[in-house]
Amino acid sequence: MFNLFSQKPTIQTTKVWVTPACQVYTIYETLARSGHCLIAGATGSGKSTVMEGMLYTTIAVNSPARAQFILIDLKKVALRHLKNLPHVVSYADTIVTAEEALRMAARRMDARFDQMQRQGVREWQGADLYIVVDECGDLLTSGRKKALTELIQRIGMLGRAAKVHLWLGSQVCTRDIISSAIKANVSTRIALRTATSQESRNICGVSGAEQFPSPIQAGKALGLIRNGADIKTWNMPRYTDEQISFLLDWWTDARKSTIAA
Repeated sequence: MFNLFSQKPTIQTTKVWVTPACQVYTIYETLARSGHCLIAGATGSGKSTVMEGMLYTTIAVNSPARAQFILIDLKKVALRHLKNLPHVVSYADTIVTAEEALRMAARRMDARFDQMQRQGVREWQGADLYIVVDECGDLLTSGRKKALTELIQRIGMLGRAAKVHLWLGSQVCTRDIISSAIKANVSTRIALRTATSQESRNICGVSGAEQFPSPIQAGKALGLIRNGADIKTWNMPRYTDEQISFLLDWWTDARKSTIAA
């Protein structure tokens, strides 16, 4: 099911923005293409494994001209190692900068709709913009809860056609965080190991995630994935340190080459 990087990837050097010639994990490619996505589960259940798998897969096959990221990392450590990638247009690590980043995303979304209206098209033809929130529970329980909730809900409702996508991670699986508004607009929802069957139902509408093994096998996470009406259980792979270093180093070198040019 899963394709790994070839042992000796061939890198084309004729153009600045040519992605590494490598293969990717099929499941993460599918999830990344699904638009809005929620990844939720208990602490240590593998949320970072899944979220980073989607990120690495996306940058492995897309140049910054095709995929751009806004990273919201209130823990200041989960996504920090990605902030200098050429794909990243904004990195936020406080509530204030997170709100600014979401407002910027909303403005870009509105500008895309204006251009689509002028062109007479129903879907944006340019780059995908992914808003990656490592822990949306921190946003939605902050003093700016109302404003942040409204921004996330608006992007969730309107973003697809403009290719503005939400990737929301959460260690809090209660209904006040995973609200009906989020579930209505985020059809792809991944329930990792949860503490209770109710938390599993809060995420995917069915119980079962509470039965996932703990501790999890090193480097993997089980995911009960809901996409529309379909429910499937997957065993999530994890990129190796070697693969991650290859990807990050390649794009960092590409960025340096562009600046130098």
